[in-house]
Amino acid sequence: GQRITKAYKLDEDGYSIHVEVRVETLSNLSKVNSLKFRSILLDMSNLDIAHLAHEGSLFEYSVSRENNAIFRKGNATKFASKENKVEAGLVSWVGFRDRYFCIIVKPEFKTSGYEITDLSASKLELTIKTEDLPAVESNSYKFLVYVGPQDLKVLNTYDSGFGDILSFSNFGLFDLCAKGIYHLINWLHTIIPSWGTCIILVSFIIYGALYPL
Repeated sequence: GQRITKAYKLDEDGYSIHVEVRVETLSNLSKVNSLKFRSILLDMSNLDIAHLAHEGSLFEYSVSRENNAIFRKGNATKFASKENKVEAGLVSWVGFRDRYFCIIVKPEFKTSGYEITDLSASKLELTIKTEDLPAVESNSYKFLVYVGPQDLKVLNTYDSGFGDILSFSNFGLFDLCAKGIYHLINWLHTIIPSWGTCIILVSFIIYGALYPL
């Protein structure tokens, strides 16, 4: 058999958790070369979609892979077998977000791929697979988990590409423009501590830039 122990440490920032999973092999017959970790389980069984029609469209799960390639799936309120996916390669992080908040799970060990599996019409899991390792008596697997607001200032402090979970549009050009406006508003807010005034100023800037057209 195997003994699995877990340790959790909450960072002082209140948003991140360091998780360590230690797997100990108790017999030679139970040694394994790779493991799968359920990183995120989405359960929408208690979600009132009728009252969250607009909010539900902002529910999105994503997987960041090597070379900053990100797989995204929006409207993540109902699931079907067509969403099932098995991909090989390095996984940087997996995440889920709604309108304001997000959860990101980053493995701090070498991975060999991920799986997306629908468990029912209202449940879906994202699984990370470890790389093949020599069968030894004990292995330790560490994760960094972020649970907090979709604030680029906060997300970028982790220097792990967490800011990439933020997306304003599936169309690259629109997303680029939206992020530019987002950064402009935040920059103006460092000078003028009034969100309303900053929004008005950005509106004038956009109007002035488009006026010649």
